[in-house]
Amino acid sequence: MQSELDRFLTESLLIGASEAIDDVGFELAALRDGWTAMGACDGTIGWLDGLIGKLGWWSGRLLASATGEELDHE
Repeated sequence: MQSELDRFLTESLLIGASEAIDDVGFELAALRDGWTAMGACDGTIGWLDGLIGKLGWWSGRLLASATGEELDHE
């Protein structure tokens, strides 16, 4: 019984963390749109794109761990 509860809590935490990371990614994507509209340099936009990409990777990794899916290692 305790291990089921532990597994449920772990899955809930992983899913919650994935969703929170997604929220940050969406906010950064909106920031990117604003920076692009203001004419930010390509290097700055590229840097922000890298951050957004890393957040997406971590979000997917956490969600896959929560659901027991296998991921390809890159």
